[in-house]
Amino acid sequence: MTQKISPPKMSKMMMLYFDGYSQSQIAEKLKINQATVSLSVGKFSTAVEQYGLEDAGKEYGIVDQVKILHSLAAELKESKLTAEEARVGLKMVKVFQHCGVKEEDYQDLVQTCNKMKAEGYIDSALKMNKLEKSTGMTPEVIIDNAIDASQQLKQTQAQLQSEKAKLNASKEEIVTIVKQKKKANQDLVACMKQVGVDMNRLKLVEGLSFALKEAGITDKEIQHFIQRQKLLSKAGISPEIFFKILQQTKVATSQDNGKDLLKTLTEYNGLFQAAKSLQIKIEGLSKQTAGLEEQAKLKGKMESEVAKLKTEKASL
Repeated sequence: MTQKISPPKMSKMMMLYFDGYSQSQIAEKLKINQATVSLSVGKFSTAVEQYGLEDAGKEYGIVDQVKILHSLAAELKESKLTAEEARVGLKMVKVFQHCGVKEEDYQDLVQTCNKMKAEGYIDSALKMNKLEKSTGMTPEVIIDNAIDASQQLKQTQAQLQSEKAKLNASKEEIVTIVKQKKKANQDLVACMKQVGVDMNRLKLVEGLSFALKEAGITDKEIQHFIQRQKLLSKAGISPEIFFKILQQTKVATSQDNGKDLLKTLTEYNGLFQAAKSLQIKIEGLSKQTAGLEEQAKLKGKMESEVAKLKTEKASL
């Protein structure tokens, strides 16, 4: 609900309004409600539209304020400034005053700022100020941290270059190893082809190798086995026959610890040696017989030639 106010209070209200106070501030200062202030400001705006600013100012008793506003508007127009630009300028002036900059130094300060902007100092200063606000650190601490970060960056870059060099060396080693592996594979294939071995046979040998290892058989024992196997092969005895001989030998030696077998083998050895001697004699006689047969053939041939010559002699 609006309140009725006196002309002096109305003038005071409008002066406060033109001094920049808000409606709520004006209501608080004059001890009236805000609706009354709003209504009065609306009536003044209507009067300005109907009678003009000066007549409305006379009616509300604020001629001086109107003149001040008119003068300010004229100055803004002459300076080619808008109200928004003037508002920003006023804020800057307050900032300069707060920083202790005198009015006669404003122009020099602006020129200095222009030079700093050309060199990029202003942008750096703004960034520094934002960093101060966001981190709560002083410029000295921020600069020290930046220097430390720069040094760490250099060290990291040096380490990175070193790691790159190591990586390149490792790549070269890998390429060399791949080539060596390829050549080794080729040599293996050639060697396998030469000895007549294929992958299936190698797999069998690999399985046999694991089995021998698990059985605890040494390489020396394997060599002895191979030598004995060669002797058996040379004698024409297969592993199956040799196994049967061992079984029979075990049976034959179970009663007398092999004495009878030893005697039999000794006799067999004597017979074998005798048979061998006879075989040598037979071979010698065979050679002699072959010589006699040749002589007989030659004698028969010569007798035939003699008979032929005698016939020719008788004919002559």
